[in-house]
Amino acid sequence: MATGYTYTPLNASKQQIRVLCFDPSKPPRPDGLLECSLEHISLRGLQRPIYYAISYVWGNASAREELIIGGTRVNVPASSAAASLEIHRRLTYHQAERQRRSYPIVRLWLDAVCINQSDEHERSQQVAMMHQVYSKAYEVLIWLG
Repeated sequence: MATGYTYTPLNASKQQIRVLCFDPSKPPRPDGLLECSLEHISLRGLQRPIYYAISYVWGNASAREELIIGGTRVNVPASSAAASLEIHRRLTYHQAERQRRSYPIVRLWLDAVCINQSDEHERSQQVAMMHQVYSKAYEVLIWLG
C-alpha cells in the first residue's frame, strides 16, 4: 500500500489497472529515491502499453521505503521500492538503449503500489483480474530480494 498518495479511481468496465512508470535513462535522485508516476491502462483490447508485472515477496509489512510518485514522497513496502530500484538499475544498464528506442517509459505493475490497498472494493476487483494482469504483461519478472 502506498501511503501519502491519493489514488484516482479505476474504471472497472474498461478493466483498468495502474502501472508505475519511470524513465530508465533518468537516474534516481541524489537522495537515492526513484521518481515515478502512476498511469491507468486498460487490459481490454489488443492495443495497450507494454508493462512488466512484478511477482515478489511483500516481506515485513512494517518495513517502509519511499518512492517519488507524481512529485510526492510516498511510503511503500520496502520490497516494492527495492524491486523498482533494481529493475530500474538493470534496465538502465542492460536494456535501456533498446528499450528507449521503442518504449521510452518503463511501466511496472506491483500489486502493493498499483492497487489501492485501503479500498476493499478496488482490491477485490483487482485481485480478481490478477490472472489477466500477469498474462497480458510483456514479461513477468520475479523479485526474490
